[in-house]
Amino acid sequence: NRFPQVYRSFQGDSYEEDTPHNDPAPTWNLLFKQPASEYVRFRETLAKDRVSLENVVVKPDSSKIVGTIKVSNIAFEKKVFIRYTTNNWQSYMDRQATYQPSTSKVYDTFTFEVELPKATDKTKRLEFCICYIANGCEHWDSNGGENYKLEHVDVNTPTKKSVPPLFGSMKYLDRDDAYSLNHSDWAHFASWKNLSTDGPYW
Repeated sequence: NRFPQVYRSFQGDSYEEDTPHNDPAPTWNLLFKQPASEYVRFRETLAKDRVSLENVVVKPDSSKIVGTIKVSNIAFEKKVFIRYTTNNWQSYMDRQATYQPSTSKVYDTFTFEVELPKATDKTKRLEFCICYIANGCEHWDSNGGENYKLEHVDVNTPTKKSVPPLFGSMKYLDRDDAYSLNHSDWAHFASWKNLSTDGPYW
């Protein structure tokens, strides 16, 4: 019941307000540079290994990662998939990438999505590598043998907040005189929350 809390606040009493406890979305950090940001190395990897991760981003709600892959156009029939693990390769899963039409005759582009573990899973790291199959041969991009790694970062959020009196202590105000209330006191009704913006996807 919210009314007793509002009444106590009107009387000049402060109190701790319970806020609904929602499990925060986990925060994941990339432990590697975006390959396309190092253009020369990116092109060298493509020439040597026939396949390279291009870009990857964590979705704003941290539910999944999405990315693009470049492969050399050495065959008409191609298969590209992501191999990933959340338990240091005790087990792994494969996720097939999707071909994206382009005008390039030298390279093809594939996109992929991989779901990230939930906060309740207690998983701290995700690793993945990329496999490109063409002409019966496998070509791998494992980030120079290091794999592409993401690390989970714990985010502590308070579950209670202190709510000040709406109009200050009532001993300074006449409860029956509305004109004695200062308009600035209504600022306590406003609540600004932190905003976050995500960098551009390039």
